[in-house]
Amino acid sequence: MIHYRIMKYKTCIISKIMVYSFYILFLLITHSILAQKSDRLSFRADELKRIIIMDDGRKKPLDTYAENLLLSYSGRKRYHSRPAVEWLAKVLFAPQYAADDTVFLINNPQIADALGIIPQKKRRYCFSQLHTGIEKLDILYKQAKEKKKENYTIFENEIIRLHSIIDDYQQLSSTFNFLSPCFEIKEDVPGLKETLCIDAKKNTLSYLEILERNHLISSVLISIQKKQRSEWTLYDHYILRIAHAIFTRQHTGHSAYPFNIIPIVENNNEIWLCPWGFLNKYSVHCLNSAEIRYFKALYDAYNKKDQSGFNNAVNDYCAYCRIRYSNIIKYQDPGIELLYNRINPFFWSIVLCGITLLFSCILLTFSINKQLYIISIILLIMGFIITGSGIVARMIITGHPPVTTLYETFIFVSWASIALGLLLELFHGKAFGLFAASASGCIFLYFAVNFTGNKDTMGMLAAVLNNRFWLITHIITISLGYCGCCCAGIFGHLYLVQKFFSAQGHDSRKLEAISKMIYGALLFGILFTVTGTLLGGMWADQSWGRFWGWDPKENGALLVILWTAILLHTRKANLIQNFGIATGAVITFITVIFSWIGVNLSGVGMHSYGFTSTGAIIVIFFALFEILFLLITVTGIYIKRKQDSK
Repeated sequence: MIHYRIMKYKTCIISKIMVYSFYILFLLITHSILAQKSDRLSFRADELKRIIIMDDGRKKPLDTYAENLLLSYSGRKRYHSRPAVEWLAKVLFAPQYAADDTVFLINNPQIADALGIIPQKKRRYCFSQLHTGIEKLDILYKQAKEKKKENYTIFENEIIRLHSIIDDYQQLSSTFNFLSPCFEIKEDVPGLKETLCIDAKKNTLSYLEILERNHLISSVLISIQKKQRSEWTLYDHYILRIAHAIFTRQHTGHSAYPFNIIPIVENNNEIWLCPWGFLNKYSVHCLNSAEIRYFKALYDAYNKKDQSGFNNAVNDYCAYCRIRYSNIIKYQDPGIELLYNRINPFFWSIVLCGITLLFSCILLTFSINKQLYIISIILLIMGFIITGSGIVARMIITGHPPVTTLYETFIFVSWASIALGLLLELFHGKAFGLFAASASGCIFLYFAVNFTGNKDTMGMLAAVLNNRFWLITHIITISLGYCGCCCAGIFGHLYLVQKFFSAQGHDSRKLEAISKMIYGALLFGILFTVTGTLLGGMWADQSWGRFWGWDPKENGALLVILWTAILLHTRKANLIQNFGIATGAVITFITVIFSWIGVNLSGVGMHSYGFTSTGAIIVIFFALFEILFLLITVTGIYIKRKQDSK
């Protein structure tokens, strides 16, 4: 009777957890749909996302550019639940309103104090707030730049970052200011409006409108040159002011602005210009060009909130660029990348792996519930498919093999770990494979999010990496090796936890099954790690002229191989038993993380991808957690053994 009540109570708990988990998943999906629906209720500039921009050596849709830009400014890919491209459109076409958007993240509160602005609780500031402290920011920036980069303090690094994004923002907000009214036409200057053919009711002109009247201004300047300075009238002085303003605008570095969306071809070379660069390059000769006409239509439609006019201008400009340059410039349809950005596959992979991890913990804690077990497998398979689809989409977009960057190694290892976990679950059952697959999926996808910084994850490859054969063979092989070792480490955690909480003689079959999985995962790991390291040596010989150079990354891979080999040989020789190989597998996990991630982010060696403070902190905390875990579990198991032997 008591046993029946306990089983009923457990079933009730499991059912409630299942219901709540699916309810949370339903809320996430509903929120995503409603957020997109709410965007349709007012004027939308998201059609702008289809325009192609050249940024960091890669042609990408404005949707990707806007998300990466906003991420670098505020640490988020959306602003107030609206797409990043909506915020970008405001910066480009109505910067006076964008100045009040709180998009500038300042992590260090000392920065706000140094700039003389009030610190905000959410650590985000608008340009209007920061504008008052720009002079102080310039001074602090110059002081910091006098030092060597390696001597920068955390405060100085933040100052340099903030100065960079503020400068970038100011340039972006000036991208289309040649279309905004800026020249005042005074009523008290007789003959000015008549000479420049300006409507009597109009009192301001844009730079573009002034440039359109360049021939009229030039003829007046010729007549002014024939006069003595003392003979200049108020009319002459004002014409000279306008001419000087035109000259100044043409020579103030606008051509170097970052918004390169206009492709041109010169001597069969592909060149991308920003609107100001295009205007300054061709001056009056481009006034009637299609590019300027479309930009003016975009600017006017946005400020008039003319939805159809705005969409038509975007569509016309995209079609014009494709038709005009299709024979010379390779234009890839941005549809796949836009879909990739919209779905955000790796976010949903984390959600599915997280729910599966929760369910697998329940299955391991209580008796196996058939319904929950089937649901967990389905969710994990969905996560596997979604992660794989994201990898394939990235391959199509970039034209590269699946693993070319540190970010992509995390994604690939998470996908491979899910596959390995599902395979082990197929042979052994008992939810151990589900736990390892979902845990590794969550861990490595989390690493992917936090180690990328705020850069484009599909950037251009370094010249030494641009070799398809070695990218496919070496990096994929070594990643599979790390996948096997990390899965063994997760099984090692599971074994030690089970051993720590189980009574003497109980759960021996479970522990034996986990031990076999650890052994199998280590075999898988060392096979691919050795193969990948040998292939890496061949690549190094081809690229750098030496097979082995004792580089930190090479030493790390060797350490993983040696440690794993020691574990396997000692287990085969019965020098250690199941408990020993489980403990060793956890140490293997730590070794792999330091070899794989720690070395890459250390800033040392030929395999370094640059130091990041966030990455270093996460790796250090990970190591401390693992050491603490081993101390608690191993000590606890040892004490329990002592007590049981008495």
